[in-house]
Amino acid sequence: MRFGLREAIYVLLLLGMPASAYLSVFKQRAARDLAAKEEIVQVDDKIKRVSKATAAIPDLAAEIAKLQSAIEHFQSLLPTNREVDTLLKQVWEIAGEHGLVTKSVRPDKILPAAQYTEQPIKMEVVGDFFGFYEFMRAIEALPRITRMPEIQIERDSKEEAGQVKAKLTLSIFFEGDDNASRS
Repeated sequence: MRFGLREAIYVLLLLGMPASAYLSVFKQRAARDLAAKEEIVQVDDKIKRVSKATAAIPDLAAEIAKLQSAIEHFQSLLPTNREVDTLLKQVWEIAGEHGLVTKSVRPDKILPAAQYTEQPIKMEVVGDFFGFYEFMRAIEALPRITRMPEIQIERDSKEEAGQVKAKLTLSIFFEGDDNASRS
């Protein structure tokens, strides 16, 4: 048998087929297998972390019930939209009880959120500093959720010593509803 050019090409083709199969099929499959193994390791690691976190909480159902009761407690502190006027009247009366004169009260734009709505109210009060201090403490002791994100206190130069003029924003939170879109 003679070994010529045709036979050499035939042998090269026979040897090239497994090499091309390796490059086109087996190498890609090995890369996919490696990526799948890495993903399995990551998911396994996440499962271990979740298991460790849940093991730290001895009774998950009791913990969820406790958090649910805390949510209900804070929701009970939110007045309904109709009670906001009553709360404003209380604030006005508290200011009067502590010798403060309310110069202005202006509701600002209602800010809706997920489970509640915030009603900012800009107020200006004038009076004795100690009365203002007691007013702040009384507002803090209200059974409803309120906050004062902005406050400016300055000495009232027109009055005697100890008199202050305060501009404040009092935010009242209440249960969100369809009427919250009014401004």
